[in-house]
Amino acid sequence: MRKRSPMSAIVVALTAMVVVTGAFAGLKTLADALFGSVPAQVLSAKDRREIAEALPMVFRNGHVEFDNEVCAGRDIRPEVRLEDLNGDGRAEVLVLGGDTCSSGTTGQTLWMVVKHGARWMLEIDVVTAIVDVAPTRTDGWADLHMQGRSHCIGVWTYQGGKYGYARSIDRSGSPCTP
Repeated sequence: MRKRSPMSAIVVALTAMVVVTGAFAGLKTLADALFGSVPAQVLSAKDRREIAEALPMVFRNGHVEFDNEVCAGRDIRPEVRLEDLNGDGRAEVLVLGGDTCSSGTTGQTLWMVVKHGARWMLEIDVVTAIVDVAPTRTDGWADLHMQGRSHCIGVWTYQGGKYGYARSIDRSGSPCTP
């Protein structure tokens, strides 16, 4: 059995969503809006800034918005989840948010930011209504189950140093064609 570090316990405790909604009175940056309730020992100020810079969103007029001219001014109501997907004691960052402008009729996008070496990088940017961390693992990383408007669940696995779509399954785990 693998021994968990104290940091793992903190990350596990923060697996619950940090919902970013409502007024952001007094906040000035996207990093503050997304991670204001996350303890500094989990994400340093530098990490928060780098993660915010990797995401295609901005903090403007008290709202988190998609960073493009077409969808400007629309609050994407992000939900932040911190998940240790590879068991290293350091959280990966999943941000779910959007609307029909930024994410089509599904209305939501998943952005996942991962620290590779010393740098945070956007790993996943995909439209999905639901994302769950699966109990299965590939190359030491948790698989992700994503579902949009189809009855099929997309399985995303970590292979070759990055996440990618692997296959579709139904609720019983059998192959599924969307």
